[in-house]
Amino acid sequence: MKVYKTLSNIKYLKDSYTLKVLSITFVGIHVPLIGIIVYTSFGTHTLSTWSIILLTLLFTLVATGIALLILKKLLLPVHLANKALADYIANRTIPNLPTEYTDEIGVLMKNIQHTTLKIENLLTEKKDFIYLLTHDLRNYIAGAQSMAQLIIAEKPKEPILEYAQHIKTVTLQQQKFINLIITQMKLGNGLDAPMLPTELIGISSVIEEACNNLKINIEKKNIKITVTQEDKLLVVVFEKDLLAHILVNLLQNAIKFSQPDTEINIVAKAANNHIYISVIDKGIGFDEALSKQLFGQFKASRVGTAGEPSLGMGLYLCKNIVERNGGTITAQSAGKDKGSTFTIVLPQTELPK
Repeated sequence: MKVYKTLSNIKYLKDSYTLKVLSITFVGIHVPLIGIIVYTSFGTHTLSTWSIILLTLLFTLVATGIALLILKKLLLPVHLANKALADYIANRTIPNLPTEYTDEIGVLMKNIQHTTLKIENLLTEKKDFIYLLTHDLRNYIAGAQSMAQLIIAEKPKEPILEYAQHIKTVTLQQQKFINLIITQMKLGNGLDAPMLPTELIGISSVIEEACNNLKINIEKKNIKITVTQEDKLLVVVFEKDLLAHILVNLLQNAIKFSQPDTEINIVAKAANNHIYISVIDKGIGFDEALSKQLFGQFKASRVGTAGEPSLGMGLYLCKNIVERNGGTITAQSAGKDKGSTFTIVLPQTELPK
C-alpha cells in the first residue's frame, strides 16, 4: 500500500487510479529513451551505433522491470478489496479497509467497508426480530397446548377429545419447528450457515405425520388423500421435523387450492438414485407466468378456494431448506383449474445392512 499511498499524496494523481497507472507506465517507457538522448547529445563519450542500441535496450528492460514491479504494488489495494469481500462472503469477517482515498479503488474500498457494515447491522436487526417473534410465538403455542392438555384431562366425549388431541399434536410440531429456527439462527445466518444435524428417516412416517397434522383441514373440505408408495422402506438423510414441515406445507397448499370433495395424491418413489415425493392435486392450478413466482419471497400470495389466506413465504422457505440439503423442489401445472404437482427430489439413501 506504500506505493498507492505515496501516489495518492500527489495532487494531480489523487483522484484517479487510471492516471496513477498511466503515469507509472509512461515513466517506465519514456525515461530510458530520454536518458539515452540526453547522454548521447550532451555526453563527452563517443559510442558506436550498436553500443547505443544495446544501451537503450538495457535501460528499457531495467526501467520496464521497475515499472512492472511498481504496478504490481499499485494493484495491492485491488487485491485487498477482493480479499476483504471474499472473506466476508465465506466467513462473515468484517473488513477493515481504508476509507480515506478518493480515486476509483478508494471509492470501491469505502463502499465495500460501508456496505458490509450495513449488512451486518441489518442481519443483527433481523436476528433480533426473529428471536423476539419466535419467543412470543412459543408463548402463544404453549398456551394453546396447555389448554388442550386441560381439555384432554377432563376426558370429554368425541369429537371434542379428538380435536383437543389434534391441537396438542399440531402445537407440539409447531414448537419443534420454532426451536429449529432458533437453533439455526444460533448456528449462523443466511444460506451459507451450516445445516442442522440430520438422521435416517423413513418417508412413510413423514407422510403419515403430515396427513395427521392436517386431518381437520382435510375433513373440513372432505378431501380424499391417497398415498402411493411401492417401496415402504424408502429412507432419506434429513432433519425429520424440517422434512415433515416441508411436506405439511405442500399438502396444506394442495388442500387450500383444491375444491371440496376432490382428491389429493401423494406419490413417493425411488429412481435414478433419488427419492421423489410428489403432492398432486386437482385444484385451481396456475399459469406459466405465476409458475416463475411461486418460489419467490412474498411473490405468489394467493387466496384459497375457501378464502384461506396466504403470505407467499411457505414455498420460498421450503425451496431453501430442500436445496441446502442437496435436493430440489419443482412445481408443474397444465394451466388454470387443471391441478398442480409439487415434487421434492432428494438423494437416495440405502438402508444399512
